[in-house]
Amino acid sequence: MNLYFFTESRFDRVNGEIWTSQGFSMALWQRYLGKFDHVYVAARLQNVSEHSSDNLFKLEDKRVSVIGLPYYIGLVPYLKAKGSIKKIINSFIHPGDAYICRVPGNIGTIAAECLKKKGIPYGLEVVGDPWESLSPQAFESPFARIFQVVAKRQLQKITHNASAALYVTNHILQDKYPVKEGVFTTGASNVILRDDCYSAEPHKVVDREKNAQVRMLAVGTLAQLYKAPDVILKALAIVKSKGYNPFLTWFGDGRYRQPMIKMAEELGLKDNVSFVGAVKQDVIRKEFEQTDLFVHASRAEGLPRAVIEAMAYGLPCIGSSVAGIPELLSPEAIVKPNDVDRLAEKMLRFVENKQFAQSEANKNWDESKKYHNDILTERRLSFYDELIKQS
Repeated sequence: MNLYFFTESRFDRVNGEIWTSQGFSMALWQRYLGKFDHVYVAARLQNVSEHSSDNLFKLEDKRVSVIGLPYYIGLVPYLKAKGSIKKIINSFIHPGDAYICRVPGNIGTIAAECLKKKGIPYGLEVVGDPWESLSPQAFESPFARIFQVVAKRQLQKITHNASAALYVTNHILQDKYPVKEGVFTTGASNVILRDDCYSAEPHKVVDREKNAQVRMLAVGTLAQLYKAPDVILKALAIVKSKGYNPFLTWFGDGRYRQPMIKMAEELGLKDNVSFVGAVKQDVIRKEFEQTDLFVHASRAEGLPRAVIEAMAYGLPCIGSSVAGIPELLSPEAIVKPNDVDRLAEKMLRFVENKQFAQSEANKNWDESKKYHNDILTERRLSFYDELIKQS
C-alpha cells in the first residue's frame, strides 16, 4: 500500500535531485517505509540552480517521491496558489491508499478537506497549535487575530473528522483539538532518540565564580518570532546586569537573525551572544558538551524536539508554558511566554543554585528516556496499522 503525506514543508529540486531540511530527511521517511511500499510527499517544491541552504539533505531512496505543489511564501501568494494546490491534491487522492495530513498548515488542511469531501478516511499528525503560532506576539501581521480564529476552527473541524490521529503531545493538543469519541489516537513526539543520543549520565553542575562565563544554548528558527529570541535577549540583559557573565549561543536561521543581532548590540550584549545560523545535528550535540543551561521560551510549540534532545544529554532546561513543554519539564522550570522578568528570575535561580540545577538536570535525563525511539516507534506503528486497516 502507498502512503500520501501532505505537509507545509518546502523542498528544493537541484539538477533533478530533491533536497530538504533535516526534519524531513530520510531519517523521517524510514518510519513510514517500514509499513508502506512507497511514500508520496505533497509539498511546496521550487526548482533552483543551487541549494537555498547549506544544511539540506538529499532524498536518496527511490521509494520516496515528491509531488510538487506551487511554491508560495506569505498570504497573498498562498491565496493565488490555493486553487492549483487543491486541483493537484484532488488528482492524486483515491480509495485504496493511506493518507496522512500533517497539521496545522495550509496544505494539510486542504488535503483533509478534499479527502473528507470524497469520503476517503485520513489520518492526522498534529504537531502544533495554530492559536499560539498565529498570536500577535509570534506572528507579525495586522490580521493575526483573524488568522488565529480561522486556523483554530479549521483544525478543530478536521481533527473531528479524522479517522485516526497522532499527536506530538501526550494530552495537551488532544484536549484542545479532539477527535470523535472512539477514534484511534496516540501520542508520539517527532524526536529521534537512539542510544547514541543519550549522555552516559546527567550533566554535572559545577561551582563557579560569579564572573565566570555561564554558557546558555537556544535552538530554533528565526523565520518568525515563535521561539521568542527577543524575550530571551532581554532576560539575558537582566542576568548580566546582576554581575553575571552569560553567553548565549543560538542555532537557527531566518529573516529575524539580523534584527536579533542588532537588538543584542542595543542591549549591551554584543559580546554575550552568538547567532550562529542553521547547523546540522552533530554540531548541536557537540555544543551540549559545553552548555550549562538550555533555554526554550517559545511563544508557540508542539512538543519541541530540541528540548527533548537537551534533556537526553542531561542538561538543565527552562521552557515556556505553551503546548507540550509542561509535559516535559518540572513546574519550577516553566515560565509564561513573553514574561521577561520571570524568565530572568528562572535563569538566575539556575545559575545561583547548584543543587536546584543539578536536580533539574537529573529529572530531565530520566524523563527523556520515555522518548527513546524504540518506545515512540511502537506508537507510530500502531497509528500506521490503523490507517492501513481503514484503507
